[in-house]
Amino acid sequence: MISYENINMRTKQVKTHKYDPETDKRTKLKNPIVTYTNHIVDGTAYDLGILYKMIDYASDVGYNVEVTFTINREY
Repeated sequence: MISYENINMRTKQVKTHKYDPETDKRTKLKNPIVTYTNHIVDGTAYDLGILYKMIDYASDVGYNVEVTFTINREY
C-alpha cells in the first residue's frame, strides 16, 4: 500500500506595486514583497484521490501552489 506523508502545500504571492488611494496612483516598490501562505502542513493521505482533493483545494485558494510530500510503500 502506498501512503503520502509530510504533505505541505503553500501559495506564493508577490507584491511589486503599492497603490495610494489619495493620489490614485500606483508606485513600483524597490524590492518586491513575497508572502507565503500555508494551507496544509504535515498532512497524510492513504489514497491518491485524497491527495488530489488536497491539491485541488490548495489550487482553488491561490495561484503558484508549491507541493511537497514523501511517498512510503508498505508491503
